[in-house]
Amino acid sequence: MLANVYFVTSSSSKTARQITWAAIGDASTTYGPVRLPQMSTATAIGFVEFVTADQVSYNTAKLQCQGRTLYGASGSLLSFTSLAQEQAVQSSLGASANGWLGAKGTSNDDGSSWRWDSMTQQAGTVFYQGDQTVGITTGFAHWAAGEPRSVPTGNFRFAMLPPSPTGWIATTPDSTAAGGYFCGYFPAPASVTGSIATMTP
Repeated sequence: MLANVYFVTSSSSKTARQITWAAIGDASTTYGPVRLPQMSTATAIGFVEFVTADQVSYNTAKLQCQGRTLYGASGSLLSFTSLAQEQAVQSSLGASANGWLGAKGTSNDDGSSWRWDSMTQQAGTVFYQGDQTVGITTGFAHWAAGEPRSVPTGNFRFAMLPPSPTGWIATTPDSTAAGGYFCGYFPAPASVTGSIATMTP
């Protein structure tokens, strides 16, 4: 990880300079990290980043996030517990592209069911049952108008968060509409001071 960049010159000129540089290796851009306070007794204080990855698939995003670490905590795709938390993430990170969340839709005899995927902070928790026509919210869900579309039998759907506060989009795991993913790190060590996202639990 790049920590510091130093510019040294022997010139005595005080004219303002513009310095352009590039780091070779990881081509992704990271927004954050932002520290999120605890929203409920069921969630821990953590950090979240938005990692850019053009047209990344859900499975690739999940694996890449799990391979990341921050302050000693391993990454996992982000799950939400409230609209306040979602809005704080959007306003604090300022991501400019659709980003994968850790939300997974499956189909069964009773229709479509949405839960937080494995390795997320709320892994296995069902938060929505149904589709855009008839649905029951069993946890926090914030779908965009016309979402979530039904999950075809034997298939999966996953959710991404757009940069505008219009709600989540349900799509296929190989969708090219994603420009990155939201990676969370829990719990956050008490000794680290990060950017605090202000929200009301």
